[in-house]
Amino acid sequence: MTNTESITIPKTPWWIKYQTDTGKVIGLSSNELKSTNKKHGVTTTYNELCRKLIRGTVPFKACSVVWDVESEAWDIDLKQDVLSINQSNTNFLYQIQEKAATKSDVLIRVYKKEHIVKVSVNIENIKKSMNLTAINDIANKENALLNLYFTKKNDPDYLIQSVEVDPLLLFKRKTVQFKLPTDWDDVSLFTRPIFKNYSLEIFERYIPTRSIENKSTLLQHSVTSDKDAHLLITAANNTIHIHSNLDAKQSYLLDTHKFTDSMLQFLVCDESIDNFVGAFEVPAKHIINEDDISIDVDFDIPLKPLFIFKNKHIAVNFTGDSND
Repeated sequence: MTNTESITIPKTPWWIKYQTDTGKVIGLSSNELKSTNKKHGVTTTYNELCRKLIRGTVPFKACSVVWDVESEAWDIDLKQDVLSINQSNTNFLYQIQEKAATKSDVLIRVYKKEHIVKVSVNIENIKKSMNLTAINDIANKENALLNLYFTKKNDPDYLIQSVEVDPLLLFKRKTVQFKLPTDWDDVSLFTRPIFKNYSLEIFERYIPTRSIENKSTLLQHSVTSDKDAHLLITAANNTIHIHSNLDAKQSYLLDTHKFTDSMLQFLVCDESIDNFVGAFEVPAKHIINEDDISIDVDFDIPLKPLFIFKNKHIAVNFTGDSND
């Protein structure tokens, strides 16, 4: 071997075990780690930061796992408060599939009747996937755009319309919307990802809720109206009738993905929340699986009832006395 020849030292692979909900590192080894706990994940990396952690020159609490858009894998990095937006270098487009928004970074909601598309960001989810303690600044050096491509159904080569969404504007407003003048039944949605998780929800019509309008209140209440809502309530004597417009694809709105026996509880008041009359509850699975539900109660239903409930993802309307 001559003096000009160099020796290549192979990099050490590291196995990292972490909490999937927080990104907290709970295990690090140069030997393979495994996990049977659903709340724990394991990833591999050649990141030299791992050596510093083992030597104790960097504390574990200063690090977390982060999603690398380019490698499409979890890696380890120092916690920070600057969101760095990078676009994937791949030329392939990612098709955004219809799924619940429970863990998405970016949510696209389509309202078919109104031809409206709303794009929203979930800052808490992005903080977790991007390893951020907070988002105090945003770096978009590549001027990456959240491009949405609306194509003919399952045909990315047949472009109908493209929309450019500025991530900086999206983070400022939390939600942006635009019109899609086409029949959604014949459309697919693609993007070149700059975040980890995308989700798509398709609704027949737009129904305003506290969640969609980004309004935060502990309790929600019914509105006396004959307009569209997720649940329409009528009353007759001591029986409450509920008509549900929810289906199985929207079951996550009632937390059925967390609790199979979840209940939607209602307080009934006379015009005002200060005038409590009684209470009842409905199994979430009945709301999803049945169009019409009747519930007998042991109290008199007031002429102008107010139904109080705790779920910001649905709208409830009282449409009147069914005896009228």
